[in-house]
Order: sequence, then structure tokens, then C-alpha cells
Amino acid sequence: IEYGIGSGGSAAQQYLYAYGLVNDPAVLQIAVTFPDGRREVVPVENGAYLAIRRLEAGQAQPGQIFAAGNGPQHGVRIEALDAQGKVLYTNQP
Repeated sequence: IEYGIGSGGSAAQQYLYAYGLVNDPAVLQIAVTFPDGRREVVPVENGAYLAIRRLEAGQAQPGQIFAAGNGPQHGVRIEALDAQGKVLYTNQP
């Protein structure tokens, strides 16, 4: 599984995202957990995935959220899930 993370938007509307490629046909979904604990589960389509999380007014800014992480990719956990939701792979030990 290949992945990357980032942030974007304007001062009024910001978001976080995780994206990547999946080569294992048994992986049907990806769960992305950001350093602040929020989790997004997205489908794998045509061997790729994209998880986007909109930040609400008053939430920490992307730089603050990523700075809180202390592991691979600033504390973002990527989990590859099979049809039953079992974790097949993760980017963290």
C-alpha cells in the first residue's frame, strides 16, 4: 500500500486528506485515523483511495493536527481492511 497525506483549502474552509494505491485485491476499504483521533473509512476503487475530512470552524488547523502526531506521516494511521473489516496491513507497528 502506498500513501500520502496533506491539507488544503482556504482560511474559511480547510480540509485534510489521505490518498494512495492498493495492490492487494483482498483490500476493499482503507481506514484513516488522523492524529486528533478522528477516523474516516473509504472504499478502494480501481486500486486507489482518497479520504477527505473537512475541518469545522473552531477545530485545530491542519498544521496543529499534524504537529500533534509523532510517528510515520505525522501520526496518521492507515489501515487496509478486508471484506469483514479485518485489518490486513497498517503503516504503524
